[in-house]
Amino acid sequence: MVGSPHGEGDGMRKPYQEWAGARTEARYRIAAAWMVGSPDSGSNFRTDGQTLYSYAHAVGITGSNGRKIAYDCHYSVTTAKQTGPAKAMAHEIRPCESHGGRA
Repeated sequence: MVGSPHGEGDGMRKPYQEWAGARTEARYRIAAAWMVGSPDSGSNFRTDGQTLYSYAHAVGITGSNGRKIAYDCHYSVTTAKQTGPAKAMAHEIRPCESHGGRA
């Protein structure tokens, strides 16, 4: 099962590294989709191609000039992990409070 540390119904647990690696790959895939304007989604991390969301919080936007702007938000540990790839790829990083969030 994707996103789970358990195997495909065989009752065996996947190694943690394999499970964690799949989660990291999904974060990079979704951030890359945002960068090129394509929709994609995963567990609580999604994009419509223009805005990048962690849970219900916008953590990345597309400026009027097409540049990608990531916000350095730390709503939770998960959000911090999800926004890492976006911040690495974005044209600009702004503090979270610049759009009404919390740092």
